[in-house]
Amino acid sequence: VNPVLTASVSVVPSTTLICAGSSATFTATPTNGGPTPAYQWKVNGINTGTNSSVFTSASLVNNDVITVVMTSNAAPCLSGSPVTSNPITMTVNPLTTILSQSTSAQAVCLNSSFNPLTVTASGNNITYQWYSNSIASSSGGILISGVVSPSYTPLSSAVGSTYYYCIVNGTCGSDTSVVSGAMQVDDLTVIASQTLTTQTVCQLDSM
Repeated sequence: VNPVLTASVSVVPSTTLICAGSSATFTATPTNGGPTPAYQWKVNGINTGTNSSVFTSASLVNNDVITVVMTSNAAPCLSGSPVTSNPITMTVNPLTTILSQSTSAQAVCLNSSFNPLTVTASGNNITYQWYSNSIASSSGGILISGVVSPSYTPLSSAVGSTYYYCIVNGTCGSDTSVVSGAMQVDDLTVIASQTLTTQTVCQLDSM
């Protein structure tokens, strides 16, 4: 009298969070699958992959659900075959997209006020860094996913011919970056002058 064997299969992903275009691997582990169980992988219920205990894909999109159907070839008295695995739901983040960048270079007078450069970006894992004459400033950081507008106002006492610009980097999938337009602060000094000459005047006269 042979015991009744219950077939089952579980799936373990290499990760459930990837960037668009990146690959994820799924490994099936059978129970009472027999010497050569058969596998049918599915994405959102649609057949995909090959007859293998491992499935890898780089074309997944957000909220895709991966399962596998295992058909056992175990000994007689088998129950539950074919059997469907636990579902794996994927989170796929989009690649960084730079929507727009700052205005073109502009010149302003020393100690005068001006509009700061603004860079707008969307995506995931975006960082930005402001620079002054190729030297990184203290203004920089990580941008939260969504549309954001980091801005930086240079000091009004900037020395003439100082350039400010911003570099935005996206680190999801393949890195992308954009350099904003530069802003130049020029020392445009206006000199008011007059000429004094020797004059002879009498007391109480105007001059």
